[in-house]
Amino acid sequence: MGEDYYEQDHGHYQDPRYFFRWLTWSWLLSGGSANYCGRWGPIDPYDATGKGDRSWRGIDKKTTYTGEQLVGLDSYPYLVAYLRDRKLDLSLFQPNDTRVRDSDGRRGRRRPKLMERGTDEFLIYHPNAAADGHSAVVDGDKSASLVLDLKDASGKYQVEWYRAFDGATQRGAPVAGGGELPLQAPWRGQDVVLRLNR
Repeated sequence: MGEDYYEQDHGHYQDPRYFFRWLTWSWLLSGGSANYCGRWGPIDPYDATGKGDRSWRGIDKKTTYTGEQLVGLDSYPYLVAYLRDRKLDLSLFQPNDTRVRDSDGRRGRRRPKLMERGTDEFLIYHPNAAADGHSAVVDGDKSASLVLDLKDASGKYQVEWYRAFDGATQRGAPVAGGGELPLQAPWRGQDVVLRLNR
């Protein structure tokens, strides 16, 4: 667990919906939990924060957010549905980022995150980021691509791509373990979750 991340407190995010979606998926597949917060001063209903009568200034007392709708949780219903609909019990998984790398060499915060259930199932989040921090934006010119190390994992795997922005899914052709496997998302300019299930 880390300190709370506030959407409307320490300056504007270029794309807050993307930043908080990335934050949550990355921490989730690391075995932790991101702490999203909107406005710490007033308790405004999330869907009412865009109204002009809901006054709010950040901790610096200079940045005014009045009339700005919170959007950082807009992708959360899709995340919850993803886990629920697949009956995924993440307590059965372990983080293992060493098994995956970005095809283009993105490292640090921009790298893919992986959790595995032995060698039977893999969940990978790829942020496909062009920038991080408050400037975080998805790379609109690229499809997320990665290399998955399955040298110690034999057998055939079903492949499912999930678009984190809106919950769209697409099946991929089954793949075989036993080596390094290059994979590319079917959508350009999207952060994605990839699931391989034996």
